[in-house]
Amino acid sequence: VLVGFLVSYGVVFLCKTVIRAFTRRTKTNLDDLLLERLQHPVAMSLFILSLNVALVPLSLANKLAEIFNLLLLSGNILLITVIANRVLAVLLMHYGAVIATKTESTVDDHVLPIVRRFIAVVVYAIGVLMMLSVWGVQIAPLLAGAGIAGLAFAFAVQESLKNIFGGISRAFDGAY
Repeated sequence: VLVGFLVSYGVVFLCKTVIRAFTRRTKTNLDDLLLERLQHPVAMSLFILSLNVALVPLSLANKLAEIFNLLLLSGNILLITVIANRVLAVLLMHYGAVIATKTESTVDDHVLPIVRRFIAVVVYAIGVLMMLSVWGVQIAPLLAGAGIAGLAFAFAVQESLKNIFGGISRAFDGAY
């Protein structure tokens, strides 16, 4: 565990010093943003991996070992979810800013945060479903129920959604 902690701390130190020196030399700041947002989750993932390796020789009771393994796997799923969310957020922020500078309207400046939040909700929902699956919860009924609820919700707000998308369409056309 101590070696895992030192390795994870070493990864953060390496990211802050050596790798950052290389990323500053590139033309874009995309790699700088990715490095800044990913260094701590990657280090935590390495630490959880070291915990998993450290628990193997302890030969704990079957039930206790199973619970520890499920907790560590859940931690890794959570960290992978955080990493995926951060990567997608940085990519959307970078390429969204590039696209936003090419347009004259300010609508895309208001739509990008909404899209980012929607992507975050989807990524975290997938992470929660994966975690539930690891713990033995059947997710197929949850997905079916969510699909039926989404369909009912879509029918209920159909007119409102038409108005919202119509307003967005008019705003992008620049009619007002």
